Amino acid sequence: MDLIGVSEDLTFSLRTAQVTYAFHVTKEGLLEHLYFGPAIAGLPDPMPRSLRHGTVMFEASDRLTLNELPQEYPTLGRGDFGAPACQIMGETNSVLSFQYAHHQVLTGKPDLKGLPASRGLNAQTLIITLEDAVQQIELDLHYTIWPDSAVIARRSELRNVGTSPIQLRQLASLSFDLLPNAYELLHFHGTWAREFNVERYALPTAGVSLGSTRGTSSNGHPPYMAILETDATETAGRCYGTSLLYSGNFETRVERGEFGRVRCVSGINPLDFDWTLEAGDSFASPESLLAVSDKGLGGLSHIWHDFIRSYVSPGRFRDKTRPTYLNTWEAAYFDVTEDKVLALADEAVDLGVERLILDDGWFT
Repeated sequence: MDLIGVSEDLTFSLRTAQVTYAFHVTKEGLLEHLYFGPAIAGLPDPMPRSLRHGTVMFEASDRLTLNELPQEYPTLGRGDFGAPACQIMGETNSVLSFQYAHHQVLTGKPDLKGLPASRGLNAQTLIITLEDAVQQIELDLHYTIWPDSAVIARRSELRNVGTSPIQLRQLASLSFDLLPNAYELLHFHGTWAREFNVERYALPTAGVSLGSTRGTSSNGHPPYMAILETDATETAGRCYGTSLLYSGNFETRVERGEFGRVRCVSGINPLDFDWTLEAGDSFASPESLLAVSDKGLGGLSHIWHDFIRSYVSPGRFRDKTRPTYLNTWEAAYFDVTEDKVLALADEAVDLGVERLILDDGWFT
C-alpha cells in the first residue's frame, strides 16, 4: 500500500484510512501546507492569496505575504511574523531563505542515532530537502506514516554545506498551521506528587509557550499538548495532539495570528540554545509525533495508546503480560531492614507475586 503520494506538480500527500496530511511546492519554491485532519478523498485548494495592510510582501511575488502563507517550516526575516521553526546566525545575518530542492520516499524510516524514536515497522517516510544557497545550508524535513495509525512522525535535520561555521539557535522538530477557527488549548502541569493536572482554555490571539528549562522535560509540563475545536468533548469533535519524544529542555509554542490562523511549533527549547555547526556538520532534531481525531479527546487518547504500544514501547514487551510486583514503601516506608524485606519476599511468593521492589528505604 502506497501511503505517500507525489503528483507531477509536487503536491505531497500522506494518507491512511484514518488521516490525510498534504502540502505542495509553490511557484516560488516554498512549502505551503494544504491539509491535516481525518482522512479525505481529495485535497483542498490552497488558501486564496490576499493583500493585507501592514504586512511585508514576499520579494518574489506581488501577491504573496509570508505572514498569510501556511508554511510547513517557517523562518524569520522575510515577512513571516509568526513563531519560527529554525533560527541561525551566519557570517553576516540571520535571514533564512529555504527553497525546495528535491525529495525521496523510503520504506521504513531512517535511524535517529542517539535519540529515542518510534520504530519504522510497516512505515513509509517522505524526506523533503530544502536549500538556502546564500547561507549554504540544507534542511531535511522527515515525515513518517504507518498504515494502521493516525499518527505522523516529524523531525528535521540541518546541514552546513558551506565553508564557514554557522551558529544554530533553533531547530524545531515540527511546525504546522491550522485554518482560522475557534480553538482551545489543553495541556498538563504539575509538580512532585501532583503530576498531570489538566488545564483547558480558549486559545487567545497571542502566543502561548509550554516547556521546560530544567534540563529535563520534568513534571512541570510534559512535552505534550492538544489543540481542540471549542465544542470538542470526550467523544466528539476534532482534536489535534503533539508529543515530543525527548526528555530534555523543550518548548511547544502555539499562537493565533491577527487573522485567526493558528501555528504550533515544537522541539528543543531555543532559550540559551547555541550550537556551532562547522562546515560539513549536521544537526538532527528529536522526533515529534502528530495525531488527529474527530472523535473527541477519547478518540485521540486511543490513537496515542495504540501507537505507543505498537511503535514506541520496547517490542519485547508489546504482547506480554507485565509481571506483578510488591513495593516495600507502604509496608516499611523508610524503616527498611533485611528481616522486613525477607518477610515480604516470603509473603510475595505465597501470593504468586513475581517481583519485589525495594523503594526509598535505601535513601538513608
